[in-house]
Amino acid sequence: MKITKIKLNNIGPYKGEENIFDLDVKKGKNIILIGGKNGAGKTTLLNSIKIGLFGTYAYGLKTNSNIYFNSIKKLFNYVESRKKISYYEIEIEFSLTENYIENIYSFSRNWKKIDDEINETLRVKRNNVYLPDEEIEQIQIPIITIDALKWGCNSNKVIIGAKKNICLIKPLL
Repeated sequence: MKITKIKLNNIGPYKGEENIFDLDVKKGKNIILIGGKNGAGKTTLLNSIKIGLFGTYAYGLKTNSNIYFNSIKKLFNYVESRKKISYYEIEIEFSLTENYIENIYSFSRNWKKIDDEINETLRVKRNNVYLPDEEIEQIQIPIITIDALKWGCNSNKVIIGAKKNICLIKPLL
């Protein structure tokens, strides 16, 4: 699995819809560095990957619950969250090789907040075709286990370290 693009809409310090991070690497230029001042959104970007792909599983939960939505509210852009109706989105594009065929996936996790009620939707495209819910449940994303993935933030840089432990997790609708 290789993440190629992340789009954030009203997530943390990323207000509006023009927050697109191109993570596609080129031959000879295959390192992505994430840097910025305190509060710039480095950790928000990394947490968005986890939440965008795994929803409630990112918090160790199996279903949407008040615990999940209260955690998600903390991720929303503060200015936008004060409005009566607001929209938020995390979109992640990645390539995944399945049976020797490279497929391009796009996970778009959206939240609509009206007053204090939040509704979440997940839309998934494979090679630019939207998948029905039954197929989404069958997607198995190879990820580095939570224990093996250590994300550390230090004032102006993010360090990602990982071991070779891999597991399969299904995204939650």
